[in-house]
Amino acid sequence: MKTIFLKMRVASAIGFGAISIMGVLPTNSKNTIITLEEALKRADINIQLKANGNCSGNSVEMVITSQNHVKISIPSGYLFNPSSKDQQILLAPLYAEHTVLPNKLNIIKLKGFCTQANNKCPIKDGKMSVTLSKDSNLIKLAAFLTTYKIDDESATQAAIWCVTNKHSIASVHLDDTEKSLALKNLLHKITNLPVPWNTAKQKVSIDPFGNISTVTTTILGNISFFNPSQTQVSHKVIDSAGNIKMAPSAPKTIPAGVTAKLKFELAVSGWKKGKYAVIYFTSEGKELLRQEFLI
Repeated sequence: MKTIFLKMRVASAIGFGAISIMGVLPTNSKNTIITLEEALKRADINIQLKANGNCSGNSVEMVITSQNHVKISIPSGYLFNPSSKDQQILLAPLYAEHTVLPNKLNIIKLKGFCTQANNKCPIKDGKMSVTLSKDSNLIKLAAFLTTYKIDDESATQAAIWCVTNKHSIASVHLDDTEKSLALKNLLHKITNLPVPWNTAKQKVSIDPFGNISTVTTTILGNISFFNPSQTQVSHKVIDSAGNIKMAPSAPKTIPAGVTAKLKFELAVSGWKKGKYAVIYFTSEGKELLRQEFLI
């Protein structure tokens, strides 16, 4: 009995010893994750944040050296603030983690998207500071994008401008129709803007002075209408003054008593901003459906 008792005590001592060792991890563990704000306050870490001249996507560079191996997190909803007030504040919409190797120069690209469509793009190599957004609507959007893992840069930028600049929800396009509808519905709740029938794909460009402009390139949408009798249907596009911008299409035969479901796609180039409409009509000239859209 004494021998068994001693063995049990030895095993117990070993067990407590293991717990004690595991409970005290070194502060430079490779598993350590700290936020960017925390990293900026650390004496053993040196960080420089600077813009790279882009207005969305990988638009911020973090130049960092550290005495220890760490992981730095970028919580969704962080703002990268330029030193000049006439330049864009950038939003980090998705949570991200970046590994920092010790005792070497680490250059890490961070995602940031413009939050004021009317301001200039941050200048290349311009210094940036970081804060957490206090805009509850931007935080809701960032949380949604993170939850749904939406990393489409064009849709992300368009969604941010919907929230901050009241851009049309039509400018938000995702190939995943379920996610696209969910995102548009969220934007409707946040902004009270209508969810239009169409999507307007846009191209964003920056001039040499940092001014940002958007140009619509494609109009997409689903068209449906009930057809009481068999007929041939065509469609055309007009501007707000009634001028034809797209000549009538070749007619399609639509059977009687069905709901026609058609896909509409229109490439536009050089069209002025304003209101347009696509009109579906019969071979007799009877208008079946008119859908308006903006460019």
